Order: sequence, then C-alpha cells, then structure tokens
Amino acid sequence: MKDFNEQNERMKRKYFIWMKEANRKDTSTIDKVAAAIARYEEATNYKPFKAFHLNQAVAFKKALSQSRHPKTGKPLSKSTISSIVASVKKFFKWLADQPGYKSRISYSDIEYFNLSARDEAAAHAHREIPFPSMKQVLHAFKAMPEKDERERRDKAIFALIVMTGARVTAVTSLKLKHVDLVEGRVEQDAREVITKAGKTIYSWLLPIEDSLR
Repeated sequence: MKDFNEQNERMKRKYFIWMKEANRKDTSTIDKVAAAIARYEEATNYKPFKAFHLNQAVAFKKALSQSRHPKTGKPLSKSTISSIVASVKKFFKWLADQPGYKSRISYSDIEYFNLSARDEAAAHAHREIPFPSMKQVLHAFKAMPEKDERERRDKAIFALIVMTGARVTAVTSLKLKHVDLVEGRVEQDAREVITKAGKTIYSWLLPIEDSLR
C-alpha cells in the first residue's frame, strides 16, 4: 500500500518553509503540524490534496474520534482532536491560495473541518491542573541530597524554579550571569535563553523561605 504522495510531499515542504520563514513558527510547532497532516493523509489513503472533498473532512473527524493514544490506549481527548483538525484546516486554507489548487479547493468545503460547537467548548474548557502545595514543595526541597557539586546544583535549580516560576526550558538555558542575587532578579535574555515566544523576561526571586535563597 502506498504510504506517500509525491505531489503532496512537495506542497507540504513548501508549506513548512512558509511556516518557518513567513509565519515565523519554530521547529516544534512545524513538527506538530506535519504530524497532523500526516494523520489526514493516512486517513484518506494518501489521495492528492487536489482531490479534496468535504466528505474527506467529515470522515477525518470521525476517524480521529475513534482513534486511541498510542501510549495510553485511551481515546484522543477533545483538545487533541481540536488541535489536529485546526492544523489541517489551516493547511488547506493556505493550499486554496496556491497555483493549481485555487479551482480545486473550496473555502466553504474547508469549513467542514470544524468540530461541533459542543466539542469545541469541551476542547477549550478550563480545567484545574493539580499542583503541589508550598508545604509539599519545601518538604521535597529539604529532602534533596547535597553531598556533591552536582546535587547542590540540582537543588539550586529546584530553588530557582520555586522562587521565580520560570519555565523549565528557560531555566536549563540560563547562565550564571543572568542571575543577580544582590538585586534578587533573573534576566531571561531571549538572545541567549530559550523563552516563550522568544521574549526577554525579568523574574524576581520571591521571598518564600530563606533556605531557598
């Protein structure tokens, strides 16, 4: 069974270049979009994108609703399905403006990728995320070993996260020069630190407990 379409591959490559260079998306975002489009192609048996029909969008949504997570074996969550479908829909909207596709793909047909209002509401509903209490955090901190340099470093990084709430990817890319203990400030310089959306962020060390500082 054929597991790719040459014409599709060319258009996907063109789209990913557009996402990176024109739409300024990072590699991780593009990888997720690529995975979503690959799901769509598999569901349509790798038919040419030019052969798109509204029935394919409907069938794709149904296939996703019946899919299961490869690791947990549980049905895909509404938020996951919404994200996948949205990525594929954006791709087809871009495709509909490309030479050779404008007359083949209808914007009104692309709208069939939309989930029901009920499913979209469920996908974006606010959910409380469990998190440890400060008492539990401090208990874990005090229980951390500090026999050697590496363990002391790990404990210091733990303390930094607790006192600033900085993202893990940012903390792991910080340099010592970014941490000012005198002023109690951490400069997440986007030129050197992996920050969200590439923005420079200033964090302050919260006065939680002296042992953390």
